[in-house]
Amino acid sequence: MSNSTVRSPTDYVDSVSVSYSAATVNALRRLVGNTGPRGILARGGLTSSGDASRNAGGHLVELQGNLASPAVEWIDWERRIARLAAGATLAEINSQLSKQGWFLAAVSADAQTTLGAAIATDSSGLGRGPRGSIAAAASALEIVDGRGEIERLSGEDHTGPMFRATVAGLGLTGVVTSVEARITPISTTWMKLDTFRCPDWAATLAQCNLSSTTHPYSYAHIDLTARGDAVGRSIVQSGAHAGLKDVPDTRRGDALAFDLEPTNPGRGMTDRSPRWLQRTLARTAFSAEASHDVGLTPASRFFHPDTVSVSPLGPGRHNPPAVRYLACVPDDHVELLVEILHRIGALGCAAPVGTLRRHNAQSPGYLSAIIRGWSLEIDCGPPSLALGATLDELDERIAEVGGRVGLATDSRLRPELLEQMYPQLPEWQSIRRDLDPARVFNSDLARRLEL
Repeated sequence: MSNSTVRSPTDYVDSVSVSYSAATVNALRRLVGNTGPRGILARGGLTSSGDASRNAGGHLVELQGNLASPAVEWIDWERRIARLAAGATLAEINSQLSKQGWFLAAVSADAQTTLGAAIATDSSGLGRGPRGSIAAAASALEIVDGRGEIERLSGEDHTGPMFRATVAGLGLTGVVTSVEARITPISTTWMKLDTFRCPDWAATLAQCNLSSTTHPYSYAHIDLTARGDAVGRSIVQSGAHAGLKDVPDTRRGDALAFDLEPTNPGRGMTDRSPRWLQRTLARTAFSAEASHDVGLTPASRFFHPDTVSVSPLGPGRHNPPAVRYLACVPDDHVELLVEILHRIGALGCAAPVGTLRRHNAQSPGYLSAIIRGWSLEIDCGPPSLALGATLDELDERIAEVGGRVGLATDSRLRPELLEQMYPQLPEWQSIRRDLDPARVFNSDLARRLEL
């Protein structure tokens, strides 16, 4: 029986880090060469309360200047590859790409995360194949390693050991300064959206499986207020890039505009709404009868639902969360996710809405949580002994079936489970020693898990 607990973001108040910025590669190399005993970490706009984005008593660095702008350095139209600034946010990159009729092949939910941070954490995309994770869409990286050297890592076939160690490497093998990534052609920044209301877990799985074969992008909002037979009910959103002919005449003049602001927010909840209101609105949204609706939505709203300031479903998350729990399980153990919904639901500490994704391929990153199967992301809080003990038990169940708990948002996983979840950990550690022999790059996560 575990006696662990989880920590609140307020537990870090006294854990001060010194922040720096680097506008050029040479400035970054100087910072790397003159860091203190607690090391340095590139944070990249991450807002998670997880230990991977913290370096208590050490240094943090943000990429600015030439490392953030221009967001798009060049586009190879024939190969469908773009060279991108690692310090630019995903929103900035897609805003510039879309003006030229392109879009990132893989996009994660957090629009304000930098591309470098998305690579270092291997943020989950919404699509299948190369759209399934940021790392899967990358074809080459340039990094500054722990010796201050510039390394070019090829990822065309995703077999290079240093490339696989750096994507999902949590910033511990080097700081990514530029990325060559796959892009997809678009004629508008609108999405053709199919919305399916699913009354229970079986219907949700069936629709997610179907959508993963019929739509380039798909994910499910899971109702975390549901109990009994309704556990697992959801709203599955499946999308594809809309063509110009699909967009009303009134929208064709700005059909390639990428805007994070909602076009018609209406009424709903925000992350500042009282919890009772969030739960009530979420319960109302999910309790409608099973249905299938078709429509158009801006790409910014589809890919980044948490940036919509007011909506019927989102954000619906703790901000910041005490724990953002990412559970990934293989196909043949998807029913473990139902147990997670029941166990966390019984504690009454989850945010109203979770996210379920289907993954058709495993990420190339050694420490990526994304495996072929399913992932469920839940925000929990406030911290308690009961929550800590429950998550410890669920960690063990996940490890037993060959699943993984995501490290990028973790603040509580026990070190003894790490290698069972991540069997390629020894290979990653060997490459880390080569790229950063003095352990210049460090974080609270690296110290806690003895990475």
